[in-house]
Amino acid sequence: MQCTGQPYCVDLLEIFHKTTFQTELGQLIDLISAPEDHVDLSKFSLEKLSLIVIYKTTFYSFYLPVALAMLMSPASRCPKSLTPTPASPNPSPQPSLVSSSVPPSQSNISISPPYITALQILIPLGEYFQIQDDFLDFSGLSSEIGKVGTQKPKS
Repeated sequence: MQCTGQPYCVDLLEIFHKTTFQTELGQLIDLISAPEDHVDLSKFSLEKLSLIVIYKTTFYSFYLPVALAMLMSPASRCPKSLTPTPASPNPSPQPSLVSSSVPPSQSNISISPPYITALQILIPLGEYFQIQDDFLDFSGLSSEIGKVGTQKPKS
């Protein structure tokens, strides 16, 4: 492994594991909400859609690369940035999502402000990306968007 001996190696492995788990949770929510053999729209809501998008797309496509860079950054290894922050009300609009995304080395302390800030920026960005991607799947021409849409209803 390339990071062996680096102070962030265990944290990198843990954040990959946590992100994989979060992605699997998103897939599970998706499958439970809309099984292919029996569509029941009463099991679906905008809140579930948001959770699916956040857990299936946002964490691994947007938050993971940024969190990895933050963990590997020399600034993150500065003793001041590793000092636990005092417990305070979480400014995040989705505290459960933020707390489930804490860098592994900080999982037993309150969330450090840089990671809260990253999540506050990246979660809405990931949601925006997925909404745009779904819209293009539905309405875009495959010759223009470079992929065959998977969301178009069959008629």
